Amino acid sequence: KDKAIKRFIVRNIVEASALRDIRESSCIEGYQLPKIYIKQFYSIEAAIHQRIVRVRSRELRRSREPPQRNRPAFTPREGAAAGGAGGPPKPAAPVGA
Repeated sequence: KDKAIKRFIVRNIVEASALRDIRESSCIEGYQLPKIYIKQFYSIEAAIHQRIVRVRSRELRRSREPPQRNRPAFTPREGAAAGGAGGPPKPAAPVGA
C-alpha cells in the first residue's frame, strides 16, 4: 500500500450535459448538486498501463519530489488593474478633440 499510486478525484454526480436540464427543472433556486469524492489506489503496473504515471529512467526514479505543474502564470492585463473587471465602463474619448 505504501508503493501504490494514490489519486484523489472530485467530480460532479451528474455530467455537464445533464446538469443544465436538472437546474432548469429544479424548484430550488441556486441549488448546488453534491460532488463525488473518490480516493483511488493503483498498483505501479496498472498506473503505467492506464497512463496515470509515466515510465521514468533509473536515475529519475530515485527522485521523490513531485513533478513540475504546468500552470500558466497569472498576469493581469494593463486595463484590468486600473478599472477592474466588474467596474463601470470607462467614458469614451471625445471624437472631435
